[in-house]
Amino acid sequence: MYQAVTVTTPHELQRFCAAAGQGLQPDSVSRQAPDFSSFLEDAAGQAVGRCSLWWRNTPEYPGHRVGYVGHYAVSDAAAAPLLFESACARLAAEGCTIAIGPVDGNTWQRYRLLTERGSEPPFFLEPDNPDEWPGQFTAAAFTSLAQYYSALNEDLATEDPRIVEMERRVADQGITINPLQLERFDDEMRRVHALSLPQFPQ
Repeated sequence: MYQAVTVTTPHELQRFCAAAGQGLQPDSVSRQAPDFSSFLEDAAGQAVGRCSLWWRNTPEYPGHRVGYVGHYAVSDAAAAPLLFESACARLAAEGCTIAIGPVDGNTWQRYRLLTERGSEPPFFLEPDNPDEWPGQFTAAAFTSLAQYYSALNEDLATEDPRIVEMERRVADQGITINPLQLERFDDEMRRVHALSLPQFPQ
């Protein structure tokens, strides 16, 4: 029913980026440097699913060699099992013992699924995805590795009683928290970026 196409040419990269109606930019894909990218096309020649894999420069995870599945998109749900099966088989062949996804290469890019929608619009920089994608991952035996949530606070005057204890623990570790100096905004952002790099490797 489906044919797998490995991305090796600029034309195939264009088709990969447009697959399943979920647009990517070719220069972004090249910058994120996947070790392997492929898409599935149906009998009519339409690209209905895609993913990229990373296994060479992934972070350590206790007891495992990590492989990433990213750039995930499907427009035909029936293509998802084959996409995951081939992705996991390739990662296993490369020596990976665990597949983590969706991660587009690192956590500076898209790296999680929206699994539950609230009544508010998505938070700034919050990922979005079709509602059926999380179920496609769990159907392929993926389980939750970490969880995140965003919340709306409509009363900034309320003091969380946990803050005092948190401040004490932070101070005990020699960490000082200073207010943002808006008059030095660019310099402040450079310092925040430098602090973030060791915590979120590229």
